[in-house]
Amino acid sequence: MRMWKIIGLGLLVAIFWTATGFSFPHAGMGRDGAGLGGPGLWRLLRALNLTDTQKTQVHDLFAAHRSTVQPLWEQMRATRQQLADLLLSPNPIDPNTLHATAQQLAGQRDQLLQEHLTLAQEIRNVLTPAQLTQATQLKEQLRALQATRHQLLFPQP
Repeated sequence: MRMWKIIGLGLLVAIFWTATGFSFPHAGMGRDGAGLGGPGLWRLLRALNLTDTQKTQVHDLFAAHRSTVQPLWEQMRATRQQLADLLLSPNPIDPNTLHATAQQLAGQRDQLLQEHLTLAQEIRNVLTPAQLTQATQLKEQLRALQATRHQLLFPQP
């Protein structure tokens, strides 16, 4: 009986970790320095030496999308809390409620991704062909640096 409790608790922790992990940024979404949003995108745009007009346009695009993205983040936070409450409750878990909450979180993540993609496309339309080429080169350099860092920190035996 004790072994089943330990296995059950381990499974619960694994499910909680996996379910909430979906809401955190992954590589390609700002974590590697130049993804779809966040400070990495700003650093990349700064490196492209935008004109004052382009800076204003990009700033306005971010402001327009912020009104959509902010409520999505809040909804995701509330849904993650619901999921955590379900998983950590001393009461039996209703699989249908658990599944519905997980689906709700997945839908919110999908909405957020679509909003980020729309923003990225709109920003891309502001850039010149030369800036797009420079952005591609910078992204490749960042990927090479990331790979080097990974090799240094996690050498293969």
